[in-house]
Amino acid sequence: MKQNKILIYFLFPVVLLLFSQIFRFADSFFLCVAGDQTCAYQYYESLSRPLFIWGKVAVVWAIIVVFLNPVFSSFSKKFALVYLILSAVIIGVAPASCGGFFVCFQDKDTFSWLTSIGFLVITLILIISQKLKSKSGQN
Repeated sequence: MKQNKILIYFLFPVVLLLFSQIFRFADSFFLCVAGDQTCAYQYYESLSRPLFIWGKVAVVWAIIVVFLNPVFSSFSKKFALVYLILSAVIIGVAPASCGGFFVCFQDKDTFSWLTSIGFLVITLILIISQKLKSKSGQN
C-alpha cells in the first residue's frame, strides 16, 4: 500500500482524537468562558466523549484496512461511511438522560459505545466473509 494512503487512513483517527481533546478542555481553548463548568461539561458530554470513542474505533479500523487491504472491498468502505454518518445522527439525537422515544440509557456515552462496537463487529464479519470467499475461490 502506498505511504500516502496509509497516512490518510491514520490521519482521520488522529483528527478525531485531537478534536476530542479540544472539546474536552473547552474552557482552555476559549470555547467557553474561563471557569464556566456548565458550558465545558456540555462540550465534554456532547462532543468530546463520542469523538474519543470513535477515534479509538477509527484507529482499529485503520489498522484493519492497512493490513488487510486486499480483503477489504470497496463495499466495506462504502458501508463504513454510511454507518459513521448514521451513528453520528443517532448519537446526536440521543437524549442525555432518560425519557423521550429512545430506549432508556444513561447518556450519549452508551450510544457511542453501542454504535462503535456494532461497527467493529460488522466490519469483522465482512472481513471474515471476504476471507472465506477468497479461500473457497482458491480451492
